[in-house]
Amino acid sequence: MAKYIDGLICILIGVGLLIPMVTGGVVLSQKSSFTPVVSSCDGYDYVIVTTTDLENSITHLKEWKEFLGYSVKVVTISWISSNYQGADMQEKIRNFLIDTYEEWGIHYVLIVGSRNSIPMRDCYPDPATHKNNDPYFMAATDYYYADLTGNWDSDGDGYFGEYSEDNMDFHPEVYVGRIPSDDPDKVEDICQRIIGFESSSGPWKKNALLLGAVVSYENEVRSLGAMHRTDGATLMEECWNDILKPNDFTATKMYEKEGIRPSEYPCDYPLNESNVLSEWRKGYGIVNMLGHSAPAAVYRHVWISDDGDEIPEITELRDIRFLDERDVSEVCLKKPPIVFSGGCVQLYTSRNMGRTFIEDGGAVAFIGSTAIS
Repeated sequence: MAKYIDGLICILIGVGLLIPMVTGGVVLSQKSSFTPVVSSCDGYDYVIVTTTDLENSITHLKEWKEFLGYSVKVVTISWISSNYQGADMQEKIRNFLIDTYEEWGIHYVLIVGSRNSIPMRDCYPDPATHKNNDPYFMAATDYYYADLTGNWDSDGDGYFGEYSEDNMDFHPEVYVGRIPSDDPDKVEDICQRIIGFESSSGPWKKNALLLGAVVSYENEVRSLGAMHRTDGATLMEECWNDILKPNDFTATKMYEKEGIRPSEYPCDYPLNESNVLSEWRKGYGIVNMLGHSAPAAVYRHVWISDDGDEIPEITELRDIRFLDERDVSEVCLKKPPIVFSGGCVQLYTSRNMGRTFIEDGGAVAFIGSTAIS
């Protein structure tokens, strides 16, 4: 499932996720206003899809994007619903984008609204199992609005995203992100944080906090059989060596150092909740984490004891939280980072860690999975 359907709730769009579009030296007031550097034209490379209730809340973000040189169009779902056909709101929005992305020259689409007001598309990667509201078999995704040339229900059975039976091509015609809130005041605050992040030239944005937990141990007993060892530190080291270090980032690393067979990778601090919160407060542009997770928390997976057979059994393992959605008040709210979470179901429910961190100021963007990853 994780190969191709990840629920992407993010604020900075497209390449702005890793290389924010920054205008150095811009000083912003709390309610800044900007003059576009390009005149308006018939085309729009940046489209915001939102509800009527949230139109006023995105005014400053629209002006900021225009200041950066984008031609921005705001479109409400009520207008889309009145002007485009479709079996449901998701299909109407996608038909609108199919109709306009080439003519307008759309590159970026920002959805402003929760999945309750502007729904994601529920997909069923396993064509043999169509269980609703089961993260093992159903994944909600905004990628439906990015891949505009694939057929997400080519067999016409009403179950979208069936791997091997439907014809998604997973090549994005547009880059899609979402501000997952229906509260006008919170949306306005989120927009101000985006502007602050993109306009900041502070060195903290080039700092990365890398948090890698052990996900499974060699021969660990699970319901599906024995597991191979998976250490989240391996992914963090690859991110560091392949992406961050070549782009002149600095990194603080935290890996598992407790229990039997902890991580073999060296790090700056052992991975635990106290160390994570203490370090996060210092200010980071990127936080990347991998561990077992739930919608509201991320966990370490520690082999705490052994009965002598050198097989990690369920009674010998312990999951220990290292980040919780309630920790949002403990992290650096003045320097909210882009957060990547590789664990399962971080964005599964309508209320989740990603939405909490974005709404309450703990992150300027949160990229995670809506299902089992």
